[in-house]
This record gives sequence, structure tokens and C-alpha cells, in this order.
Amino acid sequence: MTTSRRSMPYVALTGVIAVLAMCQSACQPCNQTGMTIAAEMKSTSIGGAKQFIRVSGSHFPPGAPITISFRNYPASDPNRQEFSETNATTTNSSGTFTWDKDVFALPPRNFNADGQVEVFITAKETNGGCLSMTSIRTDKILHPPL
Repeated sequence: MTTSRRSMPYVALTGVIAVLAMCQSACQPCNQTGMTIAAEMKSTSIGGAKQFIRVSGSHFPPGAPITISFRNYPASDPNRQEFSETNATTTNSSGTFTWDKDVFALPPRNFNADGQVEVFITAKETNGGCLSMTSIRTDKILHPPL
């Protein structure tokens, strides 16, 4: 299966609507402002070759557990294109976090997927309403830098 290509505004709006719908009745209000996250693929050869995705966030509530969610992930199993890891990490006393995950610990990848599709990544305060979203292109996940 190949990942279908949708316009960036359509997919972003769909993702925001989905997050808002999930939070409408279950999420606490967010009293923080300026929360941001960034995602990048990394490689290292220290202690053996390793490829991983890094999600970094800032301006979240201090000491908050964070759930990391993926949408449009280029999974070989279509049922794994959307997934999340609850309590993936916890923010430090300054409200920042860094989450690293080896690509082989993520769902197996479909290397025939469209490399131009955006994979949306959301970091959400697990027990509250604070969240931020970013994206990374599929080709970055399929072919991390060496």
C-alpha cells in the first residue's frame, strides 16, 4: 500500500480537528502559552550505528508526562499509520523535553510510500490540555541521514 497524498492544509486541519474532538470532553484546559515541538531524524555511529527520531519540546508545564502521537506514518501495516505512546517522556523543571526513539522500535516502514507526504507528530500533556504539533516529510523517516 502506498500512502495517499493530501494537501498540507487539509491534513493539518484534519489533525487539529481530531485532536480537538478528542479533547472536547476529556482534556483539562491549558494555561501555558508558546508550546513548541520540533522533529528530526538523526543517525549516530557511537556504540554502533543507530537511526532514530528525536522530538523536542519547550514551554510545556514543568514535570508533565507527555504523550507522543503520529499521524500519516509510513507504516507497512495500514492499521499502524496512526499510533501514540502514552507517557513517552516527562518535561523537566523548565517545561522542556527530548524524546528519542530508534526507528526499529517504531512500526515497520513501507519503503514504497510517497516521500512527499507529511507525517504529523503531536506532543500532548497526558493529563492536561496542552499540546503542540509539527510535521516531518515521509522521505526523512524512510531515509534518515547517515
